[in-house]
Amino acid sequence: MSAAASQLFEPLLEWSADESAVDIVDSPDQSDTLLLRSDSADFLLVGTTVDTDPHTPDLVQRAHSRAREYDAELFATANANDLFVFRTDGSRTAPADLDRRHYDLHDSALDTVVPAVLDESVAGDGWKTEPFEAFLLGRLQSFHWSLVSVYQDRIETRIHSDEQFQNLFAAWAHDNQYPSELPDVTRTVRIAAKQYAYLRINRILCYELLRQVDGSLDPLIEGCPPSRIDDQFADQFESAVTEYGYDAIFRIDSVFLQAIPDDERTRCRWHSFIESLGREPIGSADPDILRRLYEQLHSQSERDSLGQFYTPEKIGTILAGWAIQSAEDRVLDPCSGPGALTVPASRRLGELGPASDSAPADGVTAVDIQAFPLQLTALNLRLRTTGSSATGLSTANADFFDLDPGTDPDTPQSVDRRVGFDGASGSTTLGRFDATVANPPYVRQEDISAQRAHFRAHLAAFDPDASSTAGAPLLDRRSDLYCYFLSHATQFLDEGGRLAWIVPTKWLTADYGPSFQQFLFDRYSVEAVVGFPTRLFEDALVDTVLLLAERRESESERLATNTNFVRLTEPCSPDTVLEIINSDYEIPDDSSLTVETTPESRTVVVRQSTLVERLGQKLQPYLTAPALYLALSERDDVCSLSELATITRGVKTGANPIFVLDGATIETHGIDDRFCRPAIKSVRAVDGFEYTASDAERWLLDLGGYVTSLDVDDPTATAVRAALREEGYDGVCSYLSWAADQPARKNSSLEANEPWFDMGSLAGETAPIVCPQAMDTRRFLFRTDCAVVPSNRFLLVDPAPTVDETLLLGLLNSSLSQIVVESHGRVTGGGAINLSGSDLETFCVPDPEILSAEQAAAITEGVERLADGDQSGRDGIDRAVIEALDLGVAVAELQELSQALKRIRRVDEPPEYDIATVESTLELTFE
Repeated sequence: MSAAASQLFEPLLEWSADESAVDIVDSPDQSDTLLLRSDSADFLLVGTTVDTDPHTPDLVQRAHSRAREYDAELFATANANDLFVFRTDGSRTAPADLDRRHYDLHDSALDTVVPAVLDESVAGDGWKTEPFEAFLLGRLQSFHWSLVSVYQDRIETRIHSDEQFQNLFAAWAHDNQYPSELPDVTRTVRIAAKQYAYLRINRILCYELLRQVDGSLDPLIEGCPPSRIDDQFADQFESAVTEYGYDAIFRIDSVFLQAIPDDERTRCRWHSFIESLGREPIGSADPDILRRLYEQLHSQSERDSLGQFYTPEKIGTILAGWAIQSAEDRVLDPCSGPGALTVPASRRLGELGPASDSAPADGVTAVDIQAFPLQLTALNLRLRTTGSSATGLSTANADFFDLDPGTDPDTPQSVDRRVGFDGASGSTTLGRFDATVANPPYVRQEDISAQRAHFRAHLAAFDPDASSTAGAPLLDRRSDLYCYFLSHATQFLDEGGRLAWIVPTKWLTADYGPSFQQFLFDRYSVEAVVGFPTRLFEDALVDTVLLLAERRESESERLATNTNFVRLTEPCSPDTVLEIINSDYEIPDDSSLTVETTPESRTVVVRQSTLVERLGQKLQPYLTAPALYLALSERDDVCSLSELATITRGVKTGANPIFVLDGATIETHGIDDRFCRPAIKSVRAVDGFEYTASDAERWLLDLGGYVTSLDVDDPTATAVRAALREEGYDGVCSYLSWAADQPARKNSSLEANEPWFDMGSLAGETAPIVCPQAMDTRRFLFRTDCAVVPSNRFLLVDPAPTVDETLLLGLLNSSLSQIVVESHGRVTGGGAINLSGSDLETFCVPDPEILSAEQAAAITEGVERLADGDQSGRDGIDRAVIEALDLGVAVAELQELSQALKRIRRVDEPPEYDIATVESTLELTFE
């Protein structure tokens, strides 16, 4: 057995050792064969190397013959990346006519896939073929991956042997911001190999789709031997450009990519691949396979740099279904990419029936700065709509921020037209629209600083007096790129025009959120915000929401809008989602909001006027927080923590390697205790509810008091070190000399210190209550002796003189406060919950004034028990809080809700089942 096959089969052999008898059949070539005989079915597998396509016709035919020889019901071909499974009927039927399926092995090993195939073969109707589009996509993916390593080797070899080719590669890498030097150059070479293989496969697929739809093109390689395939490609692709256009698809502009070499073997592989495609029913494939292939194989690094994240098909249908209300609507997609929203929008217009003769011919206008995906979209629509049923498409290959609405489009309207450009001005007008659908780029504000002025230029067109916050910037300068896409698109919408976009959740929680919310509230009736768990939709986007709003000039109409914050909890059809979104719920006159649930969703309904009044509060809890938290935040007997205490952040040294000391460093240098202030660097050092100087494992270098005590006019570093030496503090002098040569000494933040090692007085950098800024499994606040100095990873809570410190600490450690932490904080990529200073200031806490003497005593006792390591102390705290707020819930139920929220955050389970089960016992009012 070859090394490649041995490695491929190893996990399968280990699994089958206990599950079925295994026979290994010798093979005369490198494609070793494995025969599994089991109770469910006999399965014959032929394996090959990673640089060989497992769907190569010769390999499939060999496997088919061996399956007939050994009377195996199922046979398969595989390499490390892809597996193709076929069900044989015992005859010589062509493999293309058999039941067949592709499996992607990038995420699943054979010992996972093969048992599932065998189980399915005996369950229900048995193992079945997959839809042709899915199989074809797998077929194209498999061929692509088999070529990547081949082209990677050829590029690397050519780089080392051909100086001109090396220069072309370096220029291409520079233009695309890829590294071209060791050690990262190998990754760049692989990117080049992936792009080249994808572009050629895509051209072949586009050509075949066009040819089979209307027959205007000649067969791609008919009568052409493999040796002439390069010239044949050039001629046939050029004929496609002449016939249809789409030059960005059929031509490769990059001189470097054009220069990537083929050899006899690769030419033969391309020839065989195209011949095999000719035996497939390509003409029956959904043209949307062009988009799916682009999304699956296009360079991930390039997509990341452009902030491109793809839209699941169901979500595209939902957005188009809500935004487009008439067959005569003009629809704008300002960042169309490969058409994930443009295609559903076109389909929606067609479903609404034929437009009148006076309706615009270009129902959908797609804009993208890249020509290639834009032309894929145009070709996709051309292939799916013909004759009188065609929905017009207008395309603009442009930077959306170089376009303006004007009053009417500046070029004649026609089906599949390209918007013209005024070369003198560098801009064009698109006219006004009735709807817009979009999935804008997700590029953070830190990455757009060089172009921020360009992205903000359109804001000057808005009347500053129209904003309810006149005098303030329309959008915070910290806004991410998607905010500017939306604000610019707003200018293109007519009164009553609908906006249906998928956007990041950051505007619900981030510091720039209030300005973006204000922009929306001043111009739109925000009809719905829809959130969903990550795994609710296949390939759903992480940390995104659907934003559905209607352009409204009337302030009274905007304020009268009820906004539905919808949290989808179960998989459901686009029609069901639209029904939920469009539900018209009434808010009782004595309430600020209402909560409605269905088996598939939870909807929190809030008046837009309430959202305007509370501008600046986080909106995320309306989507994700349990109803108990929402009810709590509306009560008069609950206050914000800022009313009870002052919130500050711990010390930021600017150079932790210098200022944060451990015991060994102090001992080695002989640093006097006078200059060592007990500190808390990380929450991992805190194992209970109390932390004092005696618990310290780290110390801060504290020279502030000493520098202040010196009687010198100019306390320079030299002068201070001289004074230290004179007073015999040789240890700290030795340490400062060492520190001056460390890389951290060059940190710019130290330039503000005078001298550089003086952080100022640390006397006020303590507090009796400390809150970790990030919490994961433990959600708690702890007390200190006010002698230890927390780092900037902590928030400091200094109670007002009238507030009992122990009582407040107890309230902040109740299970109810844990629920507030989960609902009020922000989850980071690592799964921890983060609280900013403003989060803690607005943290909901029961007002201590409502507590009876008995309840206050029970909470205080609970704190002391927690500090002694007795976790049951929280039971007493929770019981007192429940009684004081009259929650009508048992201690165990409150604690279970808290734990359910933690489980949801940490493992991304569908949350609503756990929460709904607990909350079903609660009677909640929202006043």
